[in-house]
Amino acid sequence: MAASRGLTRTVSPFARVYTGIDRTRKRAIDIDALHLIHRTPLDDAPALAFARDMFIFSFCTRGMPFIDIAYLRKTNLRDGKIVYLRHKTGQPLSVAIEPVVKNIIDRYSDHDRPWLFPVFTGGEEGEERMLVRYNSVYHRVRRNLERLRIRLGLETKISTYVARHSWASIAKKIDIPIGVISEALGHDSESTTRIYLATLDTARIDRANHLITGLLL
Repeated sequence: MAASRGLTRTVSPFARVYTGIDRTRKRAIDIDALHLIHRTPLDDAPALAFARDMFIFSFCTRGMPFIDIAYLRKTNLRDGKIVYLRHKTGQPLSVAIEPVVKNIIDRYSDHDRPWLFPVFTGGEEGEERMLVRYNSVYHRVRRNLERLRIRLGLETKISTYVARHSWASIAKKIDIPIGVISEALGHDSESTTRIYLATLDTARIDRANHLITGLLL
């Protein structure tokens, strides 16, 4: 307004800032890519195998974020389900343990530590040291997933976020209701809608996850 009135010189401080609506880059992969990731032998590369297992575990648990995976304890396994609180929101979630998930859990269960996976060694003391350890493993898994992507010749980057996005994308393609998808992912948006719909039956969510993870078999 000042510039239009001649009170100051005309400048464009945001000339190089894009404020429009653009297509986001692809963050989901299809079932063929998931098959390739899941079934490729990685006996020669245990670090890549662990990163792959974390990716597939995330996908088969409805896109569980890596931080929630890292902090899972053996006590979170109850009556054939993984029962946990989302680290980000504190929301309680329950995921049925499908065969693919059980295989991954069994692969890393032969230890006396309370954690489900070997992210923490058991020697960390205090939240700060655990966070340092978590960040170290998290970045290592990300690097190894990138190495795996290159090894398999995949175009789309892979991460546990991509696993989450892929689960939702495939769920939509096989006509899982949007409300079930939202509940399955633990979204805390559309609170007004949630009041009217109340909590969806977790059995419906487990059936949806059973259909999706069954595509890997």
